[in-house]
Amino acid sequence: MSKYLFILIFALFAGISSLAADAYDIKQMLNRGESVEVGSEFDTYDIKSFIDIGHERVTVRTVGFDTYDSRIFVERGARIITGKPYDTYDIRSLIDRAKVKSYVTVIGKGFDSYDLRSFADKGASIIYDQDDLDAYDVRQILDRGGSITVGKKFDTYDIKTFIDKGHERVTVDTDGFDSYDTRTFIERGARVIVGRPFDSYDIKRFIEKASMKSYVSVRADGFDSYDLRQFSEKGAIIIH
Repeated sequence: MSKYLFILIFALFAGISSLAADAYDIKQMLNRGESVEVGSEFDTYDIKSFIDIGHERVTVRTVGFDTYDSRIFVERGARIITGKPYDTYDIRSLIDRAKVKSYVTVIGKGFDSYDLRSFADKGASIIYDQDDLDAYDVRQILDRGGSITVGKKFDTYDIKTFIDKGHERVTVDTDGFDSYDTRTFIERGARVIVGRPFDSYDIKRFIEKASMKSYVSVRADGFDSYDLRQFSEKGAIIIH
């Protein structure tokens, strides 16, 4: 089964923590100046209320929402992660309506290369299916100014070469990499998605080493509310 990994912000299929945040918790986080990623575990009303507080600090996974709702989210200033079953026209419309075009991230699966290029030309970020790419393909995407999220399919050496070429346009899903490799990726300027089995100490060190603290996105699952509060206060994005 293909893995779809995502940038800025971001792991698409991270689960809700056993200590799952409710709408009140999310609003508290946003009122403290923190950033969140949410999806259809919340209803449209709640998501709109989050956006009205946090604006671009809120990223919405649009799976489970209709195009009308997604247009409202981008018009209110949120970032979104979107893709099929929306069609090409829907995606272009969302990009056109976004306050900042790069606030729209498109999962590439199901779209042809022409469509993906048109989305990128409009300013959206594209999540490519890394299973369809080799290291040469990734370098070509980066040479064209694109963004990419990669994971354990590629070895540490390849990922370091990607980062040296694309810097913050490369997001690394660190599942399967050790803490040393992850620190190396961060120190070279990449964005990272981290979580268990790293412990709280590891996560805090990653955030501290990042040139931009928001380049570190943390999957909430497996951490208690105290740890998550510390991560977010340090500037990381929490994925609920």
